[in-house]
Amino acid sequence: MKKILLSLFFVLMFTSGLVAQTLPTKRPCVESNLTWRVTKHASSEFDGATENAHGSLGEKPTYTVFTVSGDVLVRGIWGVINTTITDAGDACDLSLGVTGNTTAFFAAEAAGGASAGDTFADGEVWAADGVAPVAGAEAEPGVQNIFMINDGADVIETTTGADCTAGQMDYYIIWAPAESGAVVTSDGTLS
Repeated sequence: MKKILLSLFFVLMFTSGLVAQTLPTKRPCVESNLTWRVTKHASSEFDGATENAHGSLGEKPTYTVFTVSGDVLVRGIWGVINTTITDAGDACDLSLGVTGNTTAFFAAEAAGGASAGDTFADGEVWAADGVAPVAGAEAEPGVQNIFMINDGADVIETTTGADCTAGQMDYYIIWAPAESGAVVTSDGTLS
């Protein structure tokens, strides 16, 4: 008799809607297919001999390569040296990162050390942290990382050590929006 009463009780609860109000409802799973995109930035010529120009250690040693609006994922980033980067004292170093972490992608790398053979030479590719650029193509060693960049953490190139006085490099970034409306655009401003 108890089993019949319990069964009847549960049937009445389910049909009356009492249980439906207390049980959590299933929420539909939202699928998101990442759409990877490539953005190119043709950097201005390095002219560190001119105060506050690209490559100068003056008041504005940071060059914004890409502006990030919204949250994005980054699959790859690299630079292609079109004209050899030089300096006056074999001490120009470049790093690539984001606002607040200037070495997030590449730690400072000797870019103008002609006497040491560390120049970023015409035709080389800068694509791996801690590895000097190499001719032709370069595969990033080790584990392939996906970086997450949140809104406002722009991709920046920072000059340290000495002025980079000449040369030019194009940057490429493979990215996907992690939220609606997120975008990565080419920039080119000094700060």
